[in-house]
Amino acid sequence: MCVTHIYRQKLSNTELAQPPFLGNHRQIMRFPYNSRFMPRYSIVVPLHNEQENVTDLYDRLKAVMEINGESFEIVLVDDGSTDRSFHLLREIAAVDSRVTVVRLRRNFGQTSALAAGFDHARGEYIIAMDGDLQHDPADIPIFLEKISEGYDIV
Repeated sequence: MCVTHIYRQKLSNTELAQPPFLGNHRQIMRFPYNSRFMPRYSIVVPLHNEQENVTDLYDRLKAVMEINGESFEIVLVDDGSTDRSFHLLREIAAVDSRVTVVRLRRNFGQTSALAAGFDHARGEYIIAMDGDLQHDPADIPIFLEKISEGYDIV
């Protein structure tokens, strides 16, 4: 699996930055975040040619998680899309520092895309979702409730 981009905006002197390259197959760039900050939840979403769903998915995830009131990040993995998915993901990451975009060089499949997202997730808990809205973001509070009851896997 080859990651070609993870987007990052210029950080201030007080924020720690990762180097632009990890190994010889990944280019890392994230939009602004404080690397010392660990969100409670990471939502990892693999996407392949989902330009029609990207904006709606982001809006719905953001709304559900903001209502929850806990810290979160959204890790969106472009699994080698050939449509405008990556362009839209990059625009979202430019305006929301809680969003990380991972771009795979080619289509490696959902399992590899999820693995790449998990590699870049920083949350205490990880929520995996499909990019085609097959999993409804409105169901996330049910999972979070079970986690708060002490379940490790929901």
